Amino acid sequence: MTKRILTTKQEIADYWKDAIDTNQTNVTYKNATSHCWRCGVKKRLDRCHIRAFSLGGKDEPGNFILLCKHCHIDNPNVEDISIIWDWLHAYKFDDEKPYWYHQGVREYEYIYNESIESHLSRYHIEIREQFDKLLEETLKDVAHHFGQPRNNRATVAGAIKITLNKLDEIEDNYEQK
Repeated sequence: MTKRILTTKQEIADYWKDAIDTNQTNVTYKNATSHCWRCGVKKRLDRCHIRAFSLGGKDEPGNFILLCKHCHIDNPNVEDISIIWDWLHAYKFDDEKPYWYHQGVREYEYIYNESIESHLSRYHIEIREQFDKLLEETLKDVAHHFGQPRNNRATVAGAIKITLNKLDEIEDNYEQK
């Protein structure tokens, strides 16, 4: 039988307010009970144990963080509280790009063994801004898996590849002129 968690999401957010306010997560305190602390997506959140009940974890605000179901499945399941904060901080991005964009870039680099910047450096003109706009358009033509609220990393990596292929065509046309 699953033990019912009595600690509320608001109690968890209040407990970790200082960590949230010092940019240790991808949310602000204002959004801490509605957006996943790892990926930032607005979704129903799970109260995720830092130290599992089976490892002696308690039903208290300091033993939980708030994650979407996907990130809850991915989180480290270990006793050391610093590990989960290291994990959250590792996925904190200071730019305006969403978490899944960065994950797609990592996946692209893994699949194609090349960075986007390396690929773009082959062009005769600076087109990073054009790449960003074209990628945004390409991402409008992809689908989410099973009703997920965001694209998965492989989909984003595929959209990056499609976008770079389109830019290669533009570059080929430029060279032929």
